[in-house]
Amino acid sequence: MRLEPKDKNEQCLQSRALRQAGESLAADEVLLLDAGFHIPDVQTAKVPRYVLRGALNFTAQRAQPPAYKGRGRRPTKGERVRPLPRQYQGKTIAATPPDQLETWQADGYLLRAQWWYDLRRPEAPTGAPTFQVVVIDDPRYRKPLLLITNLRAPGAVLRDLYDDRWPIEPLPQAAKQLIGAERQWVWAAESRLRLPELSLFAGQVLSYLAATQPAVPSGFWDRNPRRTPGRLRRTLSRANFSTDFTLPSRMREKHSPTEHLPKGFNAHLREPF
Repeated sequence: MRLEPKDKNEQCLQSRALRQAGESLAADEVLLLDAGFHIPDVQTAKVPRYVLRGALNFTAQRAQPPAYKGRGRRPTKGERVRPLPRQYQGKTIAATPPDQLETWQADGYLLRAQWWYDLRRPEAPTGAPTFQVVVIDDPRYRKPLLLITNLRAPGAVLRDLYDDRWPIEPLPQAAKQLIGAERQWVWAAESRLRLPELSLFAGQVLSYLAATQPAVPSGFWDRNPRRTPGRLRRTLSRANFSTDFTLPSRMREKHSPTEHLPKGFNAHLREPF
């Protein structure tokens, strides 16, 4: 998606992306979101199914107020829910007891999931959509995983769903670090949009070719090479494409003197330092 002239900031682009993702979601698909998104934006976009990673200090509120105790004003707001304990001014605020606890085995480790059901945002009005919060403890990690979702699925399913989000991370990494898009600078309005588009496309092509071609070892010591985009890029960097392939007759090298022109970062400066 491109930034449109009516988008005032990145938040507008993010909201438009959420709406489009929610509308195009198939019946057997779930939208997976990292901590850069927030539950009000997801609910405003009316995403039918989502799994969102929340902050460790996330708090919510019960959708239903507690029962009337017979004295005083009747409660109108639900109980505040803190899935994880937190520190405030040197004191520990205890976590809210979970509504459900489940455990399962994965890769020889015992995992635990704590559930809190029918929650709302503290500032949400009455009748706002509800959601569930699950905290997954894995002994292989120092911090637990807090997920916010509107699904009623086992903790093992939600953990596997969120793990499926990670394969998207190597694409921008291959585009920025491996191909070198992070070291490019452009100023024109169209170039600012074309550079990330072409970079992501090139990174995706590099990742696809690396996954489908045989892995090339770096040397005799590399006995178990893996098919990664970085390894393929190093292999391609040793090839001299300028002499291996004949250029079309309409393309020729332009022999122009460039010694007097500034190079590198100085070439982009509008005014010298």
